[in-house]
Amino acid sequence: MTALTSRVTLTHKRISDFECPAGKPQVFLWDAELPRLAVRCTPKGKKTFIVSSELHGKTIRLTIGDCATWQIAQARQEARRLLSMLDQGEDPRAVAKAQAEAHYQERAAIAMKEMTFGEAWQIYLNELSVSVSPKTKKPYSARYVEDHRQLSARGGVKKARGKGETTAGPLAIFLDLQFSTISADFVQAWLKEEGARRPTNTAHAYRILRAFASWLDSSEKYHDVWQHDFLSHVGTLKLVPRSKAKELDCLQKEHLHLWFSAVQKIPNLTQSIYLQVLLLTGARRQEMAELRWQDVDPKTLTILLRDKIEEERLIPLTPFVHRLINQLPRESEWVFASNSASGHIVEPRSGHDKALADASLPHITIHGLRRSFSTLSEWVEAPAGIIAQIQGHKPSATAEKHYKRRSIDLLRQWHTKIEDWILIEGKVIQKPVPEIQTVRIETRKRRAPSSPEK
Repeated sequence: MTALTSRVTLTHKRISDFECPAGKPQVFLWDAELPRLAVRCTPKGKKTFIVSSELHGKTIRLTIGDCATWQIAQARQEARRLLSMLDQGEDPRAVAKAQAEAHYQERAAIAMKEMTFGEAWQIYLNELSVSVSPKTKKPYSARYVEDHRQLSARGGVKKARGKGETTAGPLAIFLDLQFSTISADFVQAWLKEEGARRPTNTAHAYRILRAFASWLDSSEKYHDVWQHDFLSHVGTLKLVPRSKAKELDCLQKEHLHLWFSAVQKIPNLTQSIYLQVLLLTGARRQEMAELRWQDVDPKTLTILLRDKIEEERLIPLTPFVHRLINQLPRESEWVFASNSASGHIVEPRSGHDKALADASLPHITIHGLRRSFSTLSEWVEAPAGIIAQIQGHKPSATAEKHYKRRSIDLLRQWHTKIEDWILIEGKVIQKPVPEIQTVRIETRKRRAPSSPEK
């Protein structure tokens, strides 16, 4: 260690008069009362108290603080504390770092306890939007993430179509709650109340809630934020409502004539055609509403839908659906264009409900048209796997999931048969609609050039 020279008793005047000579990076003014304490001065005039000693055979200098802030007596007291630690083989820097880390962890633990469901939920949604599903090994679709947002939507927003405001999603009640307040009693009371009002949505929300809890468990940062074992307890599980389709939310064979007659009279052409196409394709309302003209291929007679399961799904463009779509004006990129903020049809219920009332038919939801397609397809004895692939249902068996992916031509054969049956029963046509020939790309071998005549 460098010899401690020029020791003087530190005073305010001596410190004030102390300066760093030109050409030197720093100089020290050592204290006579506590030899290892000094004032360090830099060329810019910055003066700090430091203490110098040895640790494990190496020189170590520690900064105490600015001379403008620390009193001399305080600096000597702090220097003695640091020197005492060094004499015992402790590095004050390591001790200070450990204390800072402990303080940070303590503050983080407090912040975690005060964290709300909504704060963690937003982080979860952000991660979902850029993550890959462990089952499909593909990124989660935008519609899948949007389903989560809808389940937790606060509501109270003016409806895009119709009067009134949107209703809060089943999970909205959790958003402002701290995790420490979300107990078994609270969740069970929530299941009872929401399950009585909207059982299917509540059952879906409960499954999403458990998936969110599993994500918290798998996170190194958030795994201790919520004790949620009660979600899988018998007392909670028995309150989860059964998710079942509405038995009467489906058009029957005898309804078809009345339904087509009423729907085809809807003044709004786009709305009328949209509803007919939903019934004849069994598509989800949103994936059909978001259909673009570029996704309709009249050459190969196919429609490309944005599927929430497989991201994209190719279905046949059947003859009558082709005719219907050709009646629509090409005013924008959307097939079913409208004046809504999105540019495409959003809410066709008003026209559909009026058509049902005019035809004296029972109430059928828009999703009920999708259910109707599946039910009516059984009349032509279409294979279940064919119907599932057209509608974009998740494969229900190993063979379906891993091996059977039917060609578009096979789907078209059955889909056209289904369409013809529905239209004939609905008295829209009397005989099957003639098919339009698709364009096939064939690879032909080139003939070898004939040898020139001699």
